[in-house]
Amino acid sequence: MSELQLKPKRLKRAVRQLSRGGKFRFTLRNLYYKLIRTGDWPQPQQDPLETLERFKEALQAYEDQHGPVPGRIRNVDRLSEMDLATLPPDVADYTTRRVLVCDRQEVFLSFVFNGFFRKLEIGLLLWPDYPKLVANQIHEHLGSGFPTTLYLLHDCNRAGYDFKETVQEAFQKHGNKAHIVDLGMRFRQASNLGVPIRSDTAREDSSDLDPLQFGDSGERQEARLMLRSGCFAHLEELPPLRMLRWTYSRIATRTQDVGYG
Repeated sequence: MSELQLKPKRLKRAVRQLSRGGKFRFTLRNLYYKLIRTGDWPQPQQDPLETLERFKEALQAYEDQHGPVPGRIRNVDRLSEMDLATLPPDVADYTTRRVLVCDRQEVFLSFVFNGFFRKLEIGLLLWPDYPKLVANQIHEHLGSGFPTTLYLLHDCNRAGYDFKETVQEAFQKHGNKAHIVDLGMRFRQASNLGVPIRSDTAREDSSDLDPLQFGDSGERQEARLMLRSGCFAHLEELPPLRMLRWTYSRIATRTQDVGYG
């Protein structure tokens, strides 16, 4: 197989498996890593993100010839142009107690279009303020004295490790009414989940990595070394349903939440 071509039968099989027969939507990265796992796309080598770009080009060529891949989440580059009419009508209904805050557009849309907010009755926000209605509701609730928990979800990379500090600074004026919980992903979580930790030496980070707000001193030191070496792990290496279930398990309480099927 040429690394710049996708075989229709193998791609369709990957789509069926990712979507569980059309039940779940998936992102470009979900599909990319699925095809790597099945051996239908080469493993990333020197520059993993460049390899992802080549896959994106190959997928576009496939869709130009065969039509859109069903179930794939699209229009992420134009998210700022979307209004709430584009999203499920009840996406802004669950922002009074807790909110899942995503750092990437595709991850945010995966939780939106797969109905995560209905399973858990939780608000969904793409950092810093999309949709505007949800962002405004969060600040209104906090300003009125109602506590809100913000659960942060991100890739395992430098931006992800900095995410909690960024959100804390933005909500500092609300004091302890804004409870901020970093769900991950972090290197130890990726390892426990069987998500490959990849390395991109072109993106080594020699900047100051203190303070890192998580875990024990051993985990912090391990993360510093790995980040400096250009290591990372993408949340979307997890298939959609597994990503939803893992996130659900990190938030749900037995008394309030009934489960994720």
